[in-house]
Amino acid sequence: RLRAVGYPRLESHFMPERAEPLPPRVEAALKGRKRREIILFLTGFHLANYTRQDLFVAADLDAENRIDELLEAVELSKRLRLAWTQTIRVLARDNADLLVVLKKHPAERAEDYQELDEVPGVLVVSESFDIQAIVSRCGLFLHYGSTALMDAHLAEVPSVYLHASNNESCAWYTDMGWPSTR
Repeated sequence: RLRAVGYPRLESHFMPERAEPLPPRVEAALKGRKRREIILFLTGFHLANYTRQDLFVAADLDAENRIDELLEAVELSKRLRLAWTQTIRVLARDNADLLVVLKKHPAERAEDYQELDEVPGVLVVSESFDIQAIVSRCGLFLHYGSTALMDAHLAEVPSVYLHASNNESCAWYTDMGWPSTR
């Protein structure tokens, strides 16, 4: 009368027939590329788009008691997003043999990364699909504390936690104590 159950979001790692296909545009960009030629960046800088009013409307951030801290987090998120886009631009320029995939967080706006659409060697992915569908196709996963680290681990994709070089910290962008696989 007992039945073991797992975490459905991760089941496709163990049951490939449940894997979600990639959008055709993304599949076409990856076609013919070796895994080691694809680097995946995940974003999650949607906090950068918040206004003071948005922080209060969100209702789950305790803005009444933490507004100064939250506004600092918004500014930090803006700086980190800018640093990521600048780094991706340089990485693509200096490594023409690589495909740099930037998968935006579902809560972010596509226009936040529009400038990278024209950069050769960069694929900006705005479509919504389970991250598992692309992680297993990549040779390296770069993150700032993403929960997708579990997907990368299960897909045996080397992962590196990145942090701000000036030691800026924020509760939203931590490595959560997980070791890097670098």
